[in-house]
Amino acid sequence: MDHFAKNINSGKCLLVRGGADNAPAVQHTCLNFVDQYWGFL
Repeated sequence: MDHFAKNINSGKCLLVRGGADNAPAVQHTCLNFVDQYWGFL
């Protein structure tokens, strides 16, 4: 099951641009993009 991480102060979701290894995670408008999905191990 995939989840998203949303900042309660900004209302934005955590996103990894492009999903490449070592890509920086940034806050972005929550738009249900695949690179906004996170899983827990």
